Amino acid sequence: MSKRKLLLRLIDSAIILGVYTFLVFLVNKGNLANISSGKTILAALVLLFTYYAAFEVFRIYKPVWRYAVYHDYLRLLTACTLAGFISAMLAMTILDLPSELLIFIISAALATLALISIRLIYNTGKTSARQLYYKPANPTLIIGAGWPAKNILAELKGYHSRYNPIGFVDDRSEMQGRTIDDIPVLGSSEDILDICQHYNIKSIIFAMPDCDDYNKRRILNICLKSGCDLKTLPDINDILSGAKSFNVIESVKIEDLLGRESAKFDDKDIKALINNKTCLITGGGGSIGSELCRQIATYAPARLLIIDNYENNAYEIQQELIHKYGKALNLVVEIFSITDQSRLKLFFNTHQPDLVFHAAAHKHVPLMEITPEQAVKNNVEGTLIVAQMAQSFKVQKFILISTDKAVHPTNIMGATKRVAEKVIRMVGEEGGTVFASVRFGNVLGSNGSVIPLFKKQIASGGPITVTDENIVRYFMTIKEAASLVLQAGAQALGCEVFVLDMGEPIKILDLAEKMIKLAGYEPNKDIKIEITGLRPGEKLFEELLLESEGLATTPNKKIFIGSQKSFDTVLFKGNLDKLIECAHNNDKEKVLEYLKRMVSSFNHKAYN
Repeated sequence: MSKRKLLLRLIDSAIILGVYTFLVFLVNKGNLANISSGKTILAALVLLFTYYAAFEVFRIYKPVWRYAVYHDYLRLLTACTLAGFISAMLAMTILDLPSELLIFIISAALATLALISIRLIYNTGKTSARQLYYKPANPTLIIGAGWPAKNILAELKGYHSRYNPIGFVDDRSEMQGRTIDDIPVLGSSEDILDICQHYNIKSIIFAMPDCDDYNKRRILNICLKSGCDLKTLPDINDILSGAKSFNVIESVKIEDLLGRESAKFDDKDIKALINNKTCLITGGGGSIGSELCRQIATYAPARLLIIDNYENNAYEIQQELIHKYGKALNLVVEIFSITDQSRLKLFFNTHQPDLVFHAAAHKHVPLMEITPEQAVKNNVEGTLIVAQMAQSFKVQKFILISTDKAVHPTNIMGATKRVAEKVIRMVGEEGGTVFASVRFGNVLGSNGSVIPLFKKQIASGGPITVTDENIVRYFMTIKEAASLVLQAGAQALGCEVFVLDMGEPIKILDLAEKMIKLAGYEPNKDIKIEITGLRPGEKLFEELLLESEGLATTPNKKIFIGSQKSFDTVLFKGNLDKLIECAHNNDKEKVLEYLKRMVSSFNHKAYN
């Protein structure tokens, strides 16, 4: 038993015995002989034992009382009431002291009052002392006045915190002018900026985990204008799944501020696709590949196969999945290049995959401009080898992860991905395996994307580099991208290009400014933004469809199918062989020449 618990037990004992002794003393008018009689002493011991028994049953000494909430006090009240009732019954029966029944009842009531009061006084005193000592630095506004906000308020008021809650904001009319634990609701979301200025607010906590995407973005963008430090509670899905606690305060992420609604997917078809199937993910250690692994693992595949050329990423996702699933997930991870045809054939022969999700690719635009032959070897030849292997081993479905840069490409990476789309269509026309491509825009937080770059630049004090003040991009989350790939796999019938409704494109300059503000700085004052000019192969606007690709709807209103223009596969195969040969000869000029032959919309000259 800890010293604190022992001390609390001694205090409780002194209160219980003290109250009883005092009442006996009053009733007997100070006659010490009566007070010290055997029955009186026995009654006191029974009273004490009864209280301790009730305290053990109700676990009264388990809570840390300086952090106690009303549930703890309710348990204490219940335990004391029960102990008082039982001790009174024992006084009348076993102890044969009916004359002292009133003493037992009154002592139980007074002891209960004293036991609760001493804890309240201790709790209040500790809280007041901490507040006087620490002086919370940041006047804080809480967005939302529901139960999550109430719980966060209790956390902030219950222990030392850098947040000093000043008030709530809530858009519900019935909440206006009301208080929660003496903290007022100061207005609606439209009043946030005025409230922040009037009360000198330094921090804002967004405490509405079940808020819809539109209103969350709207309110957080208002909050961002205040210049306050922004925090938020986890998403309601993370809370309900148990992944995160409702009272964890997190930093607002740039994803929370971007102007698109996350695509929602019905996973019934995905379950049917994945469950009890052997699934192969090439490039399984990359951003998209690793998220595919995470999501596929939730649908109970017969086996999850990961191929990656980079051992560190592959090791990380391997350890993550082992930690989460243990032996429940049949996991195979191997390190080799998809261009190693003999090794890939051995792998397919050994594991016999049912589904292939082809995420392995070189994606970094400027680096591929320097080494176009490597882009061809990996993105084109690698896709051809994996696709032919899938066809040879009678894989059920093959899904290629493509990119919006494949549409009217202005860079080597985009052109090679467009050729890869044609490659799987060519192989798919042979029949057997179902082949399809999934085309989407930039993925938030993926390796090589602009957001991690901006974070590093902000952390180093700037400047943030933006290539052009008018450049815009489509964005989606990694989870969304992986969900789209799986949804496409479920819907694919053969040779489709699936396209996601990406919403409105986002201006990169606005993105940079928001990220600077989220970090607590002022753009072009604390962190400078430099316009550096478009990089080789980069364009201002990305597109998701060619003019010849009409849109067909799917059961999911966020997903469309682009109709594919036919092409001469014999001519394409001849050029493909020449392209790969030029890549192996490291002939950059010929590589570029054949890419232009094979992708008529490739306009590399504009940025070369």
